Amino acid sequence: MRAFSRSISLMLKALAPLERNSFLHSPSIPWTLLQGNTVYISLRASICSLSSQYLLHGHAWPTRHFRRQLSRSVSLEPEVHGVDCEHQDYGDPSFWDRTYAKGPETLEWYQSYSDIAPLLRRYVPTTCRVLMIGCGNAEISEDMVKNGYNEIVNIDNSAVVIKGMQEKYQHVPQLRYEVMDVLDMSHFGDGSFDSVIDKGTLDAIMCVVGGPYNAGLMMAEVSRVLRPGGIYILITTGNPESRLPLLNVKAFGWHITFYIIPQPDTEMDQEERARAYKEPVQLNADGTYADSFVLENPDSLFVFVCRKTSM
Repeated sequence: MRAFSRSISLMLKALAPLERNSFLHSPSIPWTLLQGNTVYISLRASICSLSSQYLLHGHAWPTRHFRRQLSRSVSLEPEVHGVDCEHQDYGDPSFWDRTYAKGPETLEWYQSYSDIAPLLRRYVPTTCRVLMIGCGNAEISEDMVKNGYNEIVNIDNSAVVIKGMQEKYQHVPQLRYEVMDVLDMSHFGDGSFDSVIDKGTLDAIMCVVGGPYNAGLMMAEVSRVLRPGGIYILITTGNPESRLPLLNVKAFGWHITFYIIPQPDTEMDQEERARAYKEPVQLNADGTYADSFVLENPDSLFVFVCRKTSM
């Protein structure tokens, strides 16, 4: 309950009053807005209140009942969430502990560093302090260090994989590994990083009951730990129409550039492949898709480059 409360409060503090009010009136959770800044969430006999400081105070939070409420109102269908979910346990650390305990096989989601290096080098200089969220046991951070990056902090909610990576890279001072939930990164101060890289973490979160709400918590935290001018790079297989609304929130302060890039095994000539990394998709001034936008290949990878503006 405490972790959930901290995460909710972080997101609410990031939202402007109008956006906060919209979140609180979400039809998927039975919020009841009272006078002033006090909100009561009534779930049968249990009550949680949101104070005027936007801090959530819980009393016997009914976790199982809350999950049942969400499961009735939040669909997990791929066309809704924009990702093909093989599992609905992606948000459970024990799922990942079991996965990584099976052996040292590297799980490199979507693309290797060499595949996305053209975009990373363009937007993330080697002098940046980088946060890799949901790092798993991927080798992208190691490859970035080999390519000149000086400091990469890697976090994951699986203690098993973090222990293994700490042992593997104990003699690589440019890499640091910590057990941490991306929904609550309070260990890091505001504006701690120049760049945050997400290769599949948001997609995993969206496969869990209540995914859109957890995604909002994550986005608020990512925005908070980024310095003004910092870059959040989201690499996703999720349908762009389901991803852009999660990012295009005024409170997060992001200017968004959007690329559609081919999967590594997609057959195309080198010139066409290179052009995909150079030519972003045209967005409107308000960050929405242009009327002319047509997704020609849904099996592509989608890269959102979000620059945090001064707020």
